[in-house]
Amino acid sequence: MKKLRKLRKDAGLTPSALAKRSGVAASIIVRLENGTRDHASYPNTVRLARALGVPVETLCPVPWPRGLRPVPAPDPAPDSAPAPASTTTEVAP
Repeated sequence: MKKLRKLRKDAGLTPSALAKRSGVAASIIVRLENGTRDHASYPNTVRLARALGVPVETLCPVPWPRGLRPVPAPDPAPDSAPAPASTTTEVAP
């Protein structure tokens, strides 16, 4: 995925920064860029594309390798989750 390295550099991101933004492990990103890994899973490809602001087709071949049926990746988790509601109940006097 030589395109991935170019897109990442064009976005001014390090592999670690892209990993944090996308939720994909930095080690996977590096292996994809170096060619030691042929392709990412479809959900990871979607995550990377969203993080880079490009259509998923920019990163993956069409049709998807080995005829796999793509399954959309979940939306990335928000940076901070809301605090849970209190589980204690006040009793009126």
